[in-house]
Amino acid sequence: SGGGSGNRPGSAHGPVSPDTLFLRDEAFIGDPSKDTWGEVIGAREEQMLLSRGNHVYIDVKPGFEPQIGQQITLFEALRKPESVDGARNPPGEIVRIKGTVKITDFDPKKKIASAEIVEAVDAIERGTKIGDVERKYRVVPPTTSVKTVWARVLTSVHPHVYKGQNQLVFIDRGSEDGLAIGNRLLVVRRGDSWRKSLVTATRSARDSINIDSPAPADARTTNLRRDDKDFPEEIIGELRVLKVSRYSSSAMVAESQKEIVVGDRAVAREGY
Repeated sequence: SGGGSGNRPGSAHGPVSPDTLFLRDEAFIGDPSKDTWGEVIGAREEQMLLSRGNHVYIDVKPGFEPQIGQQITLFEALRKPESVDGARNPPGEIVRIKGTVKITDFDPKKKIASAEIVEAVDAIERGTKIGDVERKYRVVPPTTSVKTVWARVLTSVHPHVYKGQNQLVFIDRGSEDGLAIGNRLLVVRRGDSWRKSLVTATRSARDSINIDSPAPADARTTNLRRDDKDFPEEIIGELRVLKVSRYSSSAMVAESQKEIVVGDRAVAREGY
């Protein structure tokens, strides 16, 4: 989520606690329609992909009058969060921040604004929305959970199979469930990881050569006993909540010993 972590006692924010995260908003789950002021419909430069320093023309919706010098966020709605077994389907869409424009001119009759792109975190194209979407640096120290909350990992900005350290993820619990910014969730997994990998493997994946047998190419099959529910839960990572909605939250993978996948369970324990 575009940022670093660590203790910065000499920062502009003053003394901070260990493990404080410094970062900038990248994405969230919300309602993009309520924040949309308009959209990019053209550019001065003859190019399809726009970036910092380019000048764009914005079709402004009725009821909005941007001011000269005002900075407004560029964003796009990606998709609704994927359905995950055992998880809540939170309302809203995944909204990705694309950058920032600075208004240089506005024609109130034509409702057309001119603006300069002053920040671009991704390529910007015609059709990109603008609006009063929160776009700021965050200082997120760890905070103690007031209650125990279980959640599931839903997805990330890019629908990768695996989620790793410093990557932004979305979970299916929010303020309605008792989560708050800075809460830490332990990602836990139960079972034999190798055994789970056999689901998409061939039947011979359990076979190995019996080197103690005098017969040539003598193979033996690994015996699998007990079920995953009989194994203890192991902690494989930790998430830090960055932003909360009523029914979902954005979180950064602060630490991971294994790749985190969609559907993984995470718990914010009371007092931790």
